[in-house]
Amino acid sequence: MIPLRSFGKTEVKISALGLGGHHLGAAKDEATAIEIVSRAMDGGITFYDCCWEYNRGKSEDWLGKGLRGVRDRAFLMSKVCTHGRFPPPSVAWIPWEFLTKI
Repeated sequence: MIPLRSFGKTEVKISALGLGGHHLGAAKDEATAIEIVSRAMDGGITFYDCCWEYNRGKSEDWLGKGLRGVRDRAFLMSKVCTHGRFPPPSVAWIPWEFLTKI
């Protein structure tokens, strides 16, 4: 099992290793991405990092599907990556979009 660590100065415990979401949207198919998330969760990974920009949103979609039924055991992190877009998307919109997918 993956050891747990405190998240910063909080009392929240998360896995010492996390699963980055960028590669999920590049998986062979949705079933493969869901299997990756499922195996990570079964192995004790509770920390997941994703971004609305990864693979045009597919990474977040598939991460959300992989966490169905176990979402309450996952600690999620997202970020804003505009990749030089001008004007950048509304930062106020991004967290709500993330929460609806995950």
